[in-house]
Amino acid sequence: EGVYVHTSFEEVKGWSVVTKHGLVVLVKNDAYLIDTPITAKDTEKLVNWFVERGYKIKGSISTHFHGDSTAGIEWLNSQSIPTYASELTNELLKKDNKVQAKHSFNGVSYSLIKNKIEVFYPGPGHTQDN
Repeated sequence: EGVYVHTSFEEVKGWSVVTKHGLVVLVKNDAYLIDTPITAKDTEKLVNWFVERGYKIKGSISTHFHGDSTAGIEWLNSQSIPTYASELTNELLKKDNKVQAKHSFNGVSYSLIKNKIEVFYPGPGHTQDN
């Protein structure tokens, strides 16, 4: 069991290359993504890396609607990997004509696995949904 940081990169016009980070939480032989990499291709590579090492991808939570958290949702959905986001995040994705997570939750906190993975919403920060 452990928590690992995944890093992807995006070239942002006027800023150069920007790093994006998310997490992979391992619980026995199961893996859970906290935010996807910046592209669907990077998401697929990340998932395959863990699968090749014997882990089953059990789900993904996107913590806000920006691409550095959600760009891999469509690919994950196509692979029947459960995707989760807050109702607000899914609303913002819908407003931007982006693919939404299959499962949504509301309230201040959500436990994907009791006593293992919990996300919470303390109020707007980096974005209105994070």
